[in-house]
Amino acid sequence: MEQSLESLDSLDTIEIQPVVNRFGPTLTLLGGSAALLVILALSLVDGLPKLPFYVMLGGALFTLLLGILKCNEPKVSLRLCPNYLQFFHKHGQWTLKWEDIQRIDVPKLGISENYEALNYVGLKLSSHHLILSNISLRLARSILLEQRPVLMQAIKSDCPDGTCPTDLLFEADEFTDEQGEHYNGLLAMLGHRMAHLRQMLGFDLYLPATALDRPLEEFVTLLRRYHSQVQQQDA
Repeated sequence: MEQSLESLDSLDTIEIQPVVNRFGPTLTLLGGSAALLVILALSLVDGLPKLPFYVMLGGALFTLLLGILKCNEPKVSLRLCPNYLQFFHKHGQWTLKWEDIQRIDVPKLGISENYEALNYVGLKLSSHHLILSNISLRLARSILLEQRPVLMQAIKSDCPDGTCPTDLLFEADEFTDEQGEHYNGLLAMLGHRMAHLRQMLGFDLYLPATALDRPLEEFVTLLRRYHSQVQQQDA
């Protein structure tokens, strides 16, 4: 259930239900029912052109697949608790203490008034170690794939003529974090990705708008207020 900004007067746990899995059961039911009806019609009707039925069957199957994919997404994408912020993904999860989050905002490309807001909420962390030491390889791989468009947009913004080196597109498979911990493979690549994005956009992690339950700016306000109240409580 969506928590209004006005009612945020205590540190109750808030669970965010993402827009990405809305209407999943409805689409699954509609798509499945439509597909069965088209198949039944194809078996009973003779002498009519089959192409329109095949087109309708394709649309029904697409709707069914979309509904199934939505149903497979986590019911809760984020959990705001007094001690931590938790993110849920179909391939894993990560947890951060509020004290380890230094900045929350919508990433922007460009400068001054000539900027483009990205469709994400950015989190700047006190250390990359906080994520790299507690994330699964499956989730690390998903983040690398899903946040590649963010990297591409940042590179394009810094180099509009397309003639800049493309080294940032290929993360090295060795990385040492701020704690001196050494990583290889996917975790090393994720470490380099976070370092590159922090340098270009100022943030390490990016929450997509599809994982949220309200407009970006409203969600930033919610996170900031919750973060602020946690700090006041701990002071």
